[in-house]
Amino acid sequence: MLITGTATSKRRALSFPWLSRATPAPSSGWAKCTISAAAKPRTAALDWFSKAAAQGHVGAEQKAGRLLADKGDYAEAMPLWQKAADQGFAEAELDIGSSYLYGAGVTRDDATGAAWLRKAADQGWAEAQLTLGKLYHLGRGVTADDREAYVWESLAVLYGHNTSIEEDATTDLKGLYQALTPDQIAEADKRVAAWTPTIPGP
Repeated sequence: MLITGTATSKRRALSFPWLSRATPAPSSGWAKCTISAAAKPRTAALDWFSKAAAQGHVGAEQKAGRLLADKGDYAEAMPLWQKAADQGFAEAELDIGSSYLYGAGVTRDDATGAAWLRKAADQGWAEAQLTLGKLYHLGRGVTADDREAYVWESLAVLYGHNTSIEEDATTDLKGLYQALTPDQIAEADKRVAAWTPTIPGP
């Protein structure tokens, strides 16, 4: 099975590069928040991220939602993710999409999950690209299409700064390579080479 686990458990071992994305200018409270996340228990980290989220910090909205989801409180996590996603924050779009795929806190809806993942994938978020590729291979929430799967998983390799994502995508690509014709692969490779990430608007 290409997609297994829960909406949060698969990602706990992955890094959280959300601080590198465009966010409002840091304040002393924001810096204190990031230090707290590394130095204090998760409950204290949630408190600091929640305070930063209340000030409108998009990264903190996503991270507070992730911490809430980790303890099963999706009812509070989803509104925070939605706020961040409304501002084009890719990791929040990934979180919402994953929740719909696994029915975590919402009614499972593969099509809605795939649509949210596409938003994050379009911005170059490798984990979303990887999962979207798997969905295309399985025909889950989208029409099955191994050419699309090949494109998205190839992009996941290019944009994935995480060994587990790159290894997972590379394994899938070996199988997809065998399933496609040389012409289909050549066409897909051109799409990958020409692809550029979407920059969310203000």
